Amino acid sequence: MSANQRSARSLSEYAQGNGRQDPCRIITAPEQKRNNMISVVKKTYMDAAGGMNRLFLDYIRNPQQGLEPYLSGIPSEKDYWCDLAERAAVPRRIENEAAWQRVLEDVAAQSSRLGTSNDVLEKMGSKANFVVTGQQPGVLGGPLHTIYKVATAIAFAGYIERTTGHPCVPLYWCGSDDTDFPEIRDLNLLNNDTMPFSASIPQGAHSGGLPVGSIGLEWIDRLWKSVRRFVLNFDDGGFVTQVVDDAFDKAHDHGELTSAILVGLAGGRIAVVDGRTPSVRRYAQPLLVDYIEHENDVKAAVTDGGAKLEVAGYHAQLVVGEDSGVFLVEDGVRKAVTPVLKERLIAAVRDNPENCSPGAVARNLVQDYTFNPVAVVLGPAEVAYRAQIRPLYDRFGIRAPVCVPRMTGTFLPPDIGSFFDGESRFSVEELVDDPPGFTQSVYRHRLPKQLSDAADRFRTEVMGVIDGFAREIEISGDHKSTRRIKGRLSDLRKRAAQSADAVLETGKNASLEQWPFLAEISAIIKPGGRPQERTLSGLTPYLFAGGSGAEWLRGLGDAYVDDLLDGRVSHIVYSSKP
Repeated sequence: MSANQRSARSLSEYAQGNGRQDPCRIITAPEQKRNNMISVVKKTYMDAAGGMNRLFLDYIRNPQQGLEPYLSGIPSEKDYWCDLAERAAVPRRIENEAAWQRVLEDVAAQSSRLGTSNDVLEKMGSKANFVVTGQQPGVLGGPLHTIYKVATAIAFAGYIERTTGHPCVPLYWCGSDDTDFPEIRDLNLLNNDTMPFSASIPQGAHSGGLPVGSIGLEWIDRLWKSVRRFVLNFDDGGFVTQVVDDAFDKAHDHGELTSAILVGLAGGRIAVVDGRTPSVRRYAQPLLVDYIEHENDVKAAVTDGGAKLEVAGYHAQLVVGEDSGVFLVEDGVRKAVTPVLKERLIAAVRDNPENCSPGAVARNLVQDYTFNPVAVVLGPAEVAYRAQIRPLYDRFGIRAPVCVPRMTGTFLPPDIGSFFDGESRFSVEELVDDPPGFTQSVYRHRLPKQLSDAADRFRTEVMGVIDGFAREIEISGDHKSTRRIKGRLSDLRKRAAQSADAVLETGKNASLEQWPFLAEISAIIKPGGRPQERTLSGLTPYLFAGGSGAEWLRGLGDAYVDDLLDGRVSHIVYSSKP
C-alpha cells in the first residue's frame, strides 16, 4: 500500500459518522498566511506525520463533543467557559490559604528569575485561572513538540481570558524529577545548509535514580559550546544564542535551564513551575497521604480503566507495577518504593512531603489538585493517560480539567518551503508521511518523459518474458533443470530491475543538483523514522526565523486554537521565508 493510500484510508476512517465536514479534512489549496518570518504551507489531516494513537484521533475527530465517558469535549460556548472559570477560581485553596500563597509566591519567584514577563506575573493572584502544560526537561529546551505545547497553552489561556474576563496564566510544569535520561539527552538540529547534525549530553552526566532536572549545568555547557558555532552561522542565529546564553545566566541546573529557554523562546509569555518545588508537594500533602494509604484501590482503578479501554478497541496506556506510584527521594536520588520501603514512604509523606516524588498517575493528580486548571494541554499519549485515569478524579475529589490536544506540526526549512511555492504538483502529505517515496516521485518527475516511459516498458516487457519462461520451465517437469534455470531467472530479474532503476539516477542527479536538501530529507522530516516533532530540536524554527520567533509562535498557536474551537483540527506544515 502506498503512502497516499495509507493516508487516504486513515482520513476516511476518522471521517465516518460526523454528519458534517470532517474536522481532519485535507485542505487542498495551500494556505499562504504570512506571519512575519513564517508561512503556513498547508494544513492537513492530524495524523499526517504518523505516531498518534487511535483514542487521540477519535477524540479530535469531534473535539467539541469529546469522547465520553473518557474525555469531556472542548465547547466554544462563552457561558460554558465563564462558569468553568468561576468554579476554577474558587478552589479548595480556601481550606489552606497560607500553603496556597506559598505555592503562588514560589512559582512567581522562579518564573520571574527565569524570565517570565511582568504582565503574566501580575495575573498570578489568588483567583487566577491556569492553563497547564508540561514535559520532562529536554536538552536546550527539548524537541519541537514541547514548544508546540507552550504555544497551545499560551493561545488557549488568552482565549479563556478574553472570553471570561478572568485573568488566566499559561503555566509550564517542568518534570525535572523524571529520571529517564535516554529520553532527554539527544539534541538534533539543522545547520544553515539544511543538513542534520546531532549532539548529546555525555553519559557521565547522569547516574541511576538522579532526576534529569538535577544534571549540572557544566554538562549542558559542554554540549552548548560544541553547538554554538553552528548556531552563529545562521543569519539570525544571534537570537537563539542570546536566549540560551541568558538562560545559563538565570538557571541553577538542567531543569531550570530548560524552563528558562522555553520562556525566552515564548517571549516571556508563560510562567513555570518545577516538579521538584517543595511548596507544591507540601500543598498536595493531603492528596499524597490519601493516595498512598489507598494505593491498592488506585492500582485497581488504573487496571480497570485500561481494561475498559481495551474492550472499547483502544489500548491501556498505563500498566501498574508492584512498586508504589510515588517515589521516595533520599540524598537527591529518586527511589522506587517496594514493600520494603513502604513504611519510609508513609513517614516521609506525613512529615516531609517534599521528599515524595509522584509518578505518572500521581503527578497528574498533584498538578490538578494544586492549580485546579481550567484546561491542560496534552500530547497524544497524555490524552490516553487521562482517559484511563478519569475515575480517579472523582475518587479524590478533584475537578477534571478540559483536555486540550496540543498543536502538531512539521517545520520546513526555507529551501524546502520554497520548493512547494514553485512545485505544487508534488504532495505535501507524501513528504510528511513518506519522505523516501516523495524523493522518488521528484526524481522520476525530472526524467524526460520518453526515458521514463521507455524504462517502464522495459521493466514490464522483460519481466513478462521472464515470468512466461519460468512458467513454461515449470510445466516441463524437469525438476533438476527447473531449479537451475529458476535460479538464473531470479538473477536476471534483479539485473533487469537494476537496469530500469538505473534510469532514475538521471532524474536523481538532476534533482539533487537543483535541490540538494533532497539527499537528507528523511533525516529532516522524519528523523530515524519518527515524527519530526518528537526528535528535531525546538530551537530549529528560530534559527531560520530569528527574533520574530515569539510572534510566529503566538500566531501559529492562535490559529490552531481558533481551528480547534471551530471543531477543525489540523496538522500544520509551516516554513520560514528564505
